[in-house]
Amino acid sequence: MPQNILKEKFILRLGYEDMENNPTDEEGNSKPTFADLEIKVKGIMNESSFLEKSRMYINEKTYKTLQKEDKKLQSPSLDDMSENGGKKSNYLYKNITLVCDEYENVKAVEDEVKSMGYQTSSSIDMIEEINKSTKTIMIILAGIGSIAFIVAAIGIINTMLMSIYERQKEIGLMKVIGASVSDIKTMFLLESGFIGFFGGLVGLLISYLLGFIANKFLLAGFAQAMDTALELTGKNVNPQIIDSYKGGDIVLNEKYKLSEEEYPFLKELVGHKLVTTDGTTLLGADDKAGIAIIMEIAKYFMENRDLKFGDIKIGFTPDEEIGRGADLFDVEKFGADFAYTIDGGPVAELEYENFNAATAKIHIEGKSVHPGAAKNVLINALLVGQELNSMLPVNERPEYSEGYEGFFMLDEIYGTSAEVDIVYIIRDFFTDSFNEKKNLLGEIVNFLNKKYDDIIDLKIEDSYYNMKEKIEPCIEIVELAKESIKKAGMDPIVKPVRGGTDGASLSYKGLPTPNLFTGGYNFHGRYEILSVDIMEKSLEVLKNIVELNAKESK
Repeated sequence: MPQNILKEKFILRLGYEDMENNPTDEEGNSKPTFADLEIKVKGIMNESSFLEKSRMYINEKTYKTLQKEDKKLQSPSLDDMSENGGKKSNYLYKNITLVCDEYENVKAVEDEVKSMGYQTSSSIDMIEEINKSTKTIMIILAGIGSIAFIVAAIGIINTMLMSIYERQKEIGLMKVIGASVSDIKTMFLLESGFIGFFGGLVGLLISYLLGFIANKFLLAGFAQAMDTALELTGKNVNPQIIDSYKGGDIVLNEKYKLSEEEYPFLKELVGHKLVTTDGTTLLGADDKAGIAIIMEIAKYFMENRDLKFGDIKIGFTPDEEIGRGADLFDVEKFGADFAYTIDGGPVAELEYENFNAATAKIHIEGKSVHPGAAKNVLINALLVGQELNSMLPVNERPEYSEGYEGFFMLDEIYGTSAEVDIVYIIRDFFTDSFNEKKNLLGEIVNFLNKKYDDIIDLKIEDSYYNMKEKIEPCIEIVELAKESIKKAGMDPIVKPVRGGTDGASLSYKGLPTPNLFTGGYNFHGRYEILSVDIMEKSLEVLKNIVELNAKESK
């Protein structure tokens, strides 16, 4: 990237090929329609993840100019192509990101966009919920403080009354030498004031000292992610509650149902209080359930101050589903020696292993010519992409893997016979086989490049790693979780996370963070279901962790 990029102007070229009436050159090759737009780069964002590499932010004026040019070109979307049989459409953009100058303006902007008939999504709803929870906690703390103040005042009053009773001779002597009743009252009031002031000061010093000492022992923390999946909308969720599940199929709506035959785990939830979707959205139990459990544990220990426990640290992260949740999490400031994410599924599950993860981006540039003159010339990028995919092991796909088996997943593919972009996600628990998978994909690309004369570009970027490496040196926190699960009347089920978790990122930042269950099933879709009974079991496990850790820290 040139150093003077911010001083330069660039040409943004918009291109469109009419699927039915392509203009062609003299040789019969397809000739797209172009429109050039002059733009000026105002700044370059630091890349925090691979998602940011393909993202560009523009102002409103530039956007409106793009709209005008796009209307001229009549560019079709993929949705329009499928619905209208490839005919041109005036459909422009699916999503627009609006950035507000001030947080206070977000709500007004969102309401304005809604009034225009568009769907909106922002983090303000989550922030409002957190603010409500914070206000509740502040009210509880204020109540506790008020009670403590009243008790202290009663104690001082009682002390002074006893003092007056025991000092009657002294009071009589003061009256004899000329002291008035008001003088005596003033003296006792000043004395009680000094007792309250210095008593409070000593109390503060003692509490500070105890806090300092407590911080020298192990501190338990609960770190949780707040982000729902992208596979289905999580807007306007209408949860359905079953107070006591009787067994059998669960009807979500006229079209969708949870079948006991398809989901055998339902048999284990008979008698449970369940929460399901209405079939039109996901539930968002991944991971609103974890947040609810953590807020409940905070409430429990605030209301039971007589119990013996050390410091409890609670943290929340956003954007877990896109792999950015823990990017800016300040582990040092969090101040815990270890933590647990509450982000798992079935009852009694405990996880401290997860995938090593990488994303592979492939660009294939074929040779596009008119099909009538294609012999010995055409290189169809779509077919090359198909050939590449066929060379990957069929048995190493997500649909054929389980347990500790890794996979290649074809995540995205888009383009034409001329150019194709492909995205694979690569997952494996073991470092050696993880690297083997990346090397295999590289070898396939090299083979095809030799075959087709270097038409494929491959970029592989690691996303996160198996947290097992960071947790095994302090395996006692896993044993603490096991013991806590057993104390709750369950047998711990230790298994790997066949996915990612913010606990992995936090572990590599220096905060070892295993994962515990929530009682959720079928995450990321309309068939999501949550057991309230298992949530209560998860809450019990957290109580046990805090109490057992306090005992071990003595």
